[in-house]
Amino acid sequence: MKKSTRKPLSFLLLLLLFISCQDNPPQGNLSEIEKASALANQYMMKSLHDNGMFTYRVKTNPKSYVKKRYNILRHAGAIYAMCQYYEHAPSPQGLESILSAGNFLKSTSLKSVNNDPSLKAIWSDPSISNTGKVIQAKLGGTGIGLLALLHIEKIKPGFTSKKDLIAMGNFLLYMQKKDGSFYTKYIPSKGGKNDEWVSLFYPGEAALGLLMLYEYDPNPKWFEAAYHSLMYLAKLREGRKTVETDCWALIATSKLYKSQNYSQFKVSEERLNQHAKQICESILALKINSHRSPYHIGGFQENGYVTPTSCRLEGLTAALSFLPQQDPLYSKVVESLQTGYIFLLRAQYKKGTFTGGFPRKVSYNNGLKLKTNMIQIDCVQHSLSALVGFMNLQVDDYFQSYVKNYDNNSEALSLNK
Repeated sequence: MKKSTRKPLSFLLLLLLFISCQDNPPQGNLSEIEKASALANQYMMKSLHDNGMFTYRVKTNPKSYVKKRYNILRHAGAIYAMCQYYEHAPSPQGLESILSAGNFLKSTSLKSVNNDPSLKAIWSDPSISNTGKVIQAKLGGTGIGLLALLHIEKIKPGFTSKKDLIAMGNFLLYMQKKDGSFYTKYIPSKGGKNDEWVSLFYPGEAALGLLMLYEYDPNPKWFEAAYHSLMYLAKLREGRKTVETDCWALIATSKLYKSQNYSQFKVSEERLNQHAKQICESILALKINSHRSPYHIGGFQENGYVTPTSCRLEGLTAALSFLPQQDPLYSKVVESLQTGYIFLLRAQYKKGTFTGGFPRKVSYNNGLKLKTNMIQIDCVQHSLSALVGFMNLQVDDYFQSYVKNYDNNSEALSLNK
């Protein structure tokens, strides 16, 4: 889709406001977003143990109680985020961390289904998750696991065998119903395919994994299954004024339009675009424009939780790659991205033990910014993906020039002193 030329929206005043509110502004020649993403990636690497596991939860308040848990889906998501950052700023340490986490994912969780080597899934093992739940394979776990391993494959070809990657794709197809929807989980103790619980994000995660697999192995069945999934969601939500804020569907839709030879398929762009616009409008309706705490402004959740905002920023960023610039929605998305990223920059720990981390929630008490009692790895993962997505935007000259404008502006830099 071609973009029309448009003058960029002003962001400098918002950026100056952010700098003036910073607890401890980073120094150096990098942009604020580049610094924040670098700190987040460093946090992820420092959180990685020798066995390839992340420190899943960190107590930021020693008096608080935090349950010991581990989520292999979010482990895969952390790999995905680190790969995104590595593609932006490669380093030997970054690669070493990615491969270590990838090896843990494969060695502990990538296993066959029904003893069939042509079907493989990412399994949530209670001995790792520490949840007490029965062993199961989540649709989203395999979708994100496939996404993570395929990203590693781009960095280090041969890391995962093609046979295993295709077996993961086969599992996603095995879990898809005729109407394009999916079973949510595969639970052997409950007879296998199970949809007692429905996930908002799993279908989009599965579709994105399949589209990545199509890029790696151009078999039309991967593309068609992903498209079928997105069309099911579009039909399900058709005509509704407010829909679920399905950020993964936006990311998958963006990926679909970028897929090789996608024009050879009969794709209903009108329906997919309308679905995407519904999601974007529903996200924008949640934007916090005013709040007793300035640290909440720009987020998308009234109570200050960080991950819902970073996820929605990921989705909005992806949508800019195919929304027409002449559509009034485009400008609204741009404006919300600007304030949304300031929310993230303010939320991040910039100094001390937790440098680079993002709390689960930013709280407010008597005019002071407070952080909640925990950093969870997905809080950092989604925020890192959102920050890298912002840096990678190429749909508007503004997003390429605003960093240079800030870095070269002596008045703005003087506020850091």
